[in-house]
Amino acid sequence: MIKKTILFEGKIFESSKKKLQKFFILKKINFNNIKDLNKIYGLYLNLVDYYSEEKLNIYPNLKFIISPTTGLNHIDLPYCRKKKIQIIYYKQQQYGY
Repeated sequence: MIKKTILFEGKIFESSKKKLQKFFILKKINFNNIKDLNKIYGLYLNLVDYYSEEKLNIYPNLKFIISPTTGLNHIDLPYCRKKKIQIIYYKQQQYGY
C-alpha cells in the first residue's frame, strides 16, 4: 500500500498522530518548501490561520481536512463543498435544558 501525504500545521495531538501515521505520511506545513503538491491528500488544520480558496486551491488532489476544533470559521466551507472536500471535526453537541 502506498501511503498518501497529510500536511499539518501547528501542533498535532500525539494520539491523532499515531493513528494517522498508520495510513498516511505526516509532514509539517511549510509554504516556502512544499514540493509535489499533487501528492497532498489531506490537511490537519488547527486555528492557526484561515484557509481560503486561494490557499486550498494549491492542492489539486485534496480529499479531506481534519480539524480538531468545534468550529470551522478558519476554513472556506463553500469552496470545500464545491470541490467535495470532506471536513472531519469535533461537532459540538446541543443540549436542551
